Amino acid sequence: MDSSATKPESDDIGKDEMNLLEYCLFSATNRVDRKTTSLVFEDRVRSPEGGEYLPKRLTVAFSAEYGRPTARDDLVMTAWMKLTRDAGFESPKVEFTRYEILAILGWRDEGSNYRRIEDAFDRIRGMHLSWENAYWDHREKDWVTRKFSIIDDAAILDRRQYKRIHERSGERRPRSWFKWSDVLYESFQAGYIKTLDMAVLRAIDGDVAKRLYRWLDKHFKNPKRRLPIEIPLETLAEQKLGFKPAKPSHLIRMLLPSIDELVKLGHLQGDASRFGEKYGTTVVKFRPGHGRKRKEKVATPQREPSGLEKELLERDVRNAVQLVATYPEERIRKQIENFDDRTSKGEELGGAWLRRAIEAEDGFSYRKDYQTPDEREAEARKQREAQRRREEAVQQKLKEEAERAEEFAARTERVDSYLESLSAAEREQVEEAAVNSDQFVRQLLGKHGKNSVFMRTAVQRYVEGLLEQQYES
Repeated sequence: MDSSATKPESDDIGKDEMNLLEYCLFSATNRVDRKTTSLVFEDRVRSPEGGEYLPKRLTVAFSAEYGRPTARDDLVMTAWMKLTRDAGFESPKVEFTRYEILAILGWRDEGSNYRRIEDAFDRIRGMHLSWENAYWDHREKDWVTRKFSIIDDAAILDRRQYKRIHERSGERRPRSWFKWSDVLYESFQAGYIKTLDMAVLRAIDGDVAKRLYRWLDKHFKNPKRRLPIEIPLETLAEQKLGFKPAKPSHLIRMLLPSIDELVKLGHLQGDASRFGEKYGTTVVKFRPGHGRKRKEKVATPQREPSGLEKELLERDVRNAVQLVATYPEERIRKQIENFDDRTSKGEELGGAWLRRAIEAEDGFSYRKDYQTPDEREAEARKQREAQRRREEAVQQKLKEEAERAEEFAARTERVDSYLESLSAAEREQVEEAAVNSDQFVRQLLGKHGKNSVFMRTAVQRYVEGLLEQQYES
């Protein structure tokens, strides 16, 4: 087992479980995906005994209620790992406060971030993992089949529960807790974990860049791994980083901001031939940077963000204050519109994409079928006008039907009044005259009988004719 995992410390070092680094269970964005109910990752793996290749398969089922965990949920799990490491990996049950998680991740102490932590627990707890020859058992040194969830249980105290427990039990500082599944805890104990520098992780802006850094860090530290690391583009994007299937050109465009950020920070070497073709497949090559440049965080005053800053922060743009201070508002709003239009059509874009779009000299181009706000408003007005006309036509039809019903009721009332004024013999004469007035009516009544609705209609029409004659005379 990693010796650093055996003693409790409170420095800025975390851990990553290496099975979970190989398959990204999390979405590449922070938009909750409830449509994806399951994922299947398939591969081949060489048997450690005979050297033959075995089929390797991971099936991940997500909660229908909570959806697939997001990129931000992945970061919350890195905080869980650091809390577990700081506790010396002594127990699968780990105590914490939500404020401690915020501090580990460098998130603001505000209500929305507390809710994000709780949502992460729901989504991650809702996952079930089924590994077939795909889970590395570090004690057995073999690929095994296991089925488990990441955590088994959790109790997160809100302010009311905190106060109640404090008053009831006298605990000075009641704490929330969660419990890792037995399978994962066994992996921790067996040492199948790697060190994660949390300060470096916080210095990286993009969530996809953070995930890429962690995956590459695992393989750069493996002395048996040949450099450069070469991996099929689709495998990297879908299996390692959580993107949905897309064309290679689209995947490259989505990955470039994250790769560029890691190059600027010194974690990767720049490479003009990073993307290439091999056996008819697009591949990506990575070499470790010569020196890791840790980005210095500039302390900013704790103030309420402006309206435009809030719009950027809501879209996961981390350096919103600097962007608003540097670029014209019109330029920023155009790219926010571009971002919102693309994401509304299903493109998986993150805050780093929007930041690069704003920073680009001419901005990023709009979609081919893009409509400006004025065009969309004109289309909406057209649809509203068409809907108004349809509603007016319906109302007019209802009005006409009501008038006809009212007229028929008045006519029926006049006929009924006339018939009630007649004696039985006179009424019988009227009915006989009504039957004899029309040959077609006689045929209908002969077929259906005088008690049918046709008899009532024949009498109604005959009496209306009599009343009309009396009125004209």
